[in-house]
Amino acid sequence: MKRVLLISELPEALSELGAVFPPTQCSVAKLTPAQLDRLECSPPDPSGSADLVVYATPKPTVNTPALVRTLRALPGLCFQPLMILAPACTAAERVQVLRSGSDYFVELPCNPDEFQALIEQLFARLDHLRARRQATGRRGSAMPPVTLTPSEQRILEHLVSGALNKEIARRLCLSQRTVECHISRILRKTGLANRTQLTRWVIDHCSGERRAC
Repeated sequence: MKRVLLISELPEALSELGAVFPPTQCSVAKLTPAQLDRLECSPPDPSGSADLVVYATPKPTVNTPALVRTLRALPGLCFQPLMILAPACTAAERVQVLRSGSDYFVELPCNPDEFQALIEQLFARLDHLRARRQATGRRGSAMPPVTLTPSEQRILEHLVSGALNKEIARRLCLSQRTVECHISRILRKTGLANRTQLTRWVIDHCSGERRAC
C-alpha cells in the first residue's frame, strides 16, 4: 500500500483530493501547513515515510519555497516526490515553483480521472525503481554503467547536495540554461524522470570521488 502525505491550505481539497486515492491502494495522511510543526518535532522514519507528498495551495509562488525547504529538511521526506497543486498561474510562476525543489505541478481545478492516472503512473515508476534497487542489492550492480562527462559529474555533485539550478550555475560560473541542458542529458542517460529520482539513483548506485557510475 502506498503512503501519501496530503498538505493543503484549501480545506475543500483535503476531502476532494483524498477521494482520488483508492483506500484499498493508498494510505492518506492529511495535514494543514500549520500542522507541519508536528513533523518537525517528530521527523518521520525514512523507512515509513510517505511515498508521495502533495501540497495544495492558493498562492504557489508565495508559500511553496518555504514549505519545500521545511519538507526537504526532514530525514524521511528529503528525497520523496513532491507534487504542487495550485490554481492556474503563468508559465514563469510554474517554473519558479518547480525550481523551488518541487517535482510536479498540477493546475486546479483538475480532472479527477487525469489526476488519478498521473498518480498511478507515478506509483508505477516508484515500484519500478524499487525493484531495480532490490535487484541491485541482490546481484551487486544490476544497472549498466552510465558514462557522464566531467561537466555532468560536477553538476550532478551539486544537484545531489540539494542546490537548485540557479545556485549550481553560480557556483560553476555557467548559465542556468547550460545547467538545465546538462541535467536533461543526465536524466536521458539514466532513464530517470526528475531530480528526486536522480538523487536516489546516485545514492543507490554511484560511488567514487567524482560520483562516476
